[in-house]
Amino acid sequence: MPRHAALIIDLESLFLAREQAAAEAAPPTVWDPVAEFEALVSRAVRLAEGRRVVVRRAYANFNVWRRESGDHYKDYYLQSLPKPLLEQGIEPVQVFRLPGGSARSAIEARLCADCLELAGGPEGVEAFVFVAGDASPLPLAVELRRRGAFVAFVGAGEASARVCAPWVDRYQEIDRLLDGAGEPSGRSRGVRGWEGNGERELGEPRHDAAYYRDVLRYGQPRLYVLPRDDWDEISLRVWDVATEGGRGRPRVLHGEMLEELTLVFEQAGMESAHGKVSSALFQIFKAGCFLLAEAEGRVTDFHWSNDAILDPGLETVEQMRARVREYLTETLRQRLERRRLAGEPDPGALEALFAGRTESRPAV
Repeated sequence: MPRHAALIIDLESLFLAREQAAAEAAPPTVWDPVAEFEALVSRAVRLAEGRRVVVRRAYANFNVWRRESGDHYKDYYLQSLPKPLLEQGIEPVQVFRLPGGSARSAIEARLCADCLELAGGPEGVEAFVFVAGDASPLPLAVELRRRGAFVAFVGAGEASARVCAPWVDRYQEIDRLLDGAGEPSGRSRGVRGWEGNGERELGEPRHDAAYYRDVLRYGQPRLYVLPRDDWDEISLRVWDVATEGGRGRPRVLHGEMLEELTLVFEQAGMESAHGKVSSALFQIFKAGCFLLAEAEGRVTDFHWSNDAILDPGLETVEQMRARVREYLTETLRQRLERRRLAGEPDPGALEALFAGRTESRPAV
């Protein structure tokens, strides 16, 4: 008889719990879900104790959004995750909320239906490894165990451990799992997945422009490196608005600039103008090129619905562009370090990224 297992990820609760833990760390960090997916698959499957993991799924409403910086900005914070999930062999499962229902209830109901079907289906699944940011899948885990399935649970935080550990066959705190605690001897601590039937490489980190582009694109926050011509045009127009064409430093609003410049570039025929303008403005503000107008001194961390002024220390548009490039480079370096590529980014690959020489379209 086959000995099969299923890896089931409650992605929404996991994302929010890990993001909060990173923000509360000392010092605070930015959670990088893509880097964790690489390690999660390679280490969570060992909790299945030698069974072949034939089902790997992550459940979420990938279209859910929250309000972020600025009055007009919606952060679809899960929308970029299906691609990196698929690259790790995890099936993204879109869960829609029924009219009048809650998002959590919809996910829990879908998890329950799918797992009970797997437990009695032709796949021969006899073990389940749950990964979640809270204890919401626990009633399902208890029922599966009552029916004879082996159940492991990967949770986040001490509260989850106290609630879940007594009810499952194996419990692992996610930080200890990702740190490699209890990893079998002789196994690589790198980015590998194993299931008792050999090893396989999973998204091996590398130094090239295309990989760098994806590291920026699929991290948090998402940073889209724009086509060079579009970046030059948008950044120049931002400079003109923020300096009144070189006559001063007026107060500006992020939301108003986004609307104004989007209209300008739509009328000029730019493809996906709103997304490109939004991405460029996001990077310019995040890089500290704008200061809070009401504050004394240089305040760059502020809600973008407040009045802002261009940093007086920036005297040319090229200086503003250089600051954005420095911000992108430093963010890339930090994310590469979390992917076990410590040190400075490769200068040639970095230059190719900003010059537009990647495996896909030109970028800056």
